[in-house]
Amino acid sequence: MFVSSTRWTFLLLILIAGNVLADTNYNSLLNIQEPVVCSARTTRHFISLDQGSALVRFEDLTPESNYHVFVLPANPDGSCLPLANSLPLNDQLILVEPGVYQFKSDNAFFEMEVNGATCAQDQLLSLSIAKAKDLSNTFSTVPQGIEISLDQYTVEELIETVFIGGDCFQVEPGSIQYEGDEESVGFFSSGTDALNMEEGIILSTGRVENSVGPNAKYNTGNWMQGSAEDPDLEQLLSDDYNLRDRASLEFDFTPTSEMISFEFVFA
Repeated sequence: MFVSSTRWTFLLLILIAGNVLADTNYNSLLNIQEPVVCSARTTRHFISLDQGSALVRFEDLTPESNYHVFVLPANPDGSCLPLANSLPLNDQLILVEPGVYQFKSDNAFFEMEVNGATCAQDQLLSLSIAKAKDLSNTFSTVPQGIEISLDQYTVEELIETVFIGGDCFQVEPGSIQYEGDEESVGFFSSGTDALNMEEGIILSTGRVENSVGPNAKYNTGNWMQGSAEDPDLEQLLSDDYNLRDRASLEFDFTPTSEMISFEFVFA
């Protein structure tokens, strides 16, 4: 990257945005539930369990393809564990682990029933669907080999000691700012085999310590309490989307050379 101005602002961030809220489509006149239609082109959907259950119809599927479906409470409290069954009832929908299913689509659509017997009546559920390329190689069953430290460096030291590897710029005093949960930023080392980088800064939408592996679950992750807001990012989202679990590291610097470069991995 060639630098021509005298001052630049550097920003690292990771975010997760929620998706569209669907309806239960309960027809009170006919006393039946009509399916909630969810397009497979949209990764995440939200539905409510106003009647204790909901019929879901996934459309825009690719026939003869394998899919994973995540059926989880939007705000987990430990007591709500929704269950799903394919319609008509058969063995097409396979339970992989609590809240995670897989199926092979025979058509461009797939219907299932979601039951929330252990959930509050107005429970909001998150439905995520994604095409599974290789069901035999879903998990990483061995650790990635990297090491993570949360307290070896302060946020300021992560920039001034770890990130800056030469004399290409000077950080403006007092400009280093981190926003997010304290467990979402840290220092990694021994990352050559897994990341092709030996050491550096790690930012995560969950706990950075989970990146060590093994990733033996579909839904390894966390709801982070220290998630930061960002007015600029929120302006890019419609009212149906929420900013979740953002972690950002920002600083101002003055270049001292004509070229600045850095490496990053989005994983």
